[in-house]
Amino acid sequence: MTHAQTIYESMPDEVKRQFELDVVLSVSRLIEEIEYKHPFLSNQEKAFFTTMGNASKDANYGAVYEAFGKVLSE
Repeated sequence: MTHAQTIYESMPDEVKRQFELDVVLSVSRLIEEIEYKHPFLSNQEKAFFTTMGNASKDANYGAVYEAFGKVLSE
């Protein structure tokens, strides 16, 4: 288990649920903004967001959260 997973698992269920809802709302808003700005994005940005979208369609939410976390941390 990674350090991040250990921290997440130690959180109370109510806090986890609220965190998950906040993340879903944030990602939804980000997606709406990306769709609005899509014509103005670079090819690299388009490829990144397309990959995230495909992972989401495949129900690979862990990959989506990991990618989103990398974007936020970098």
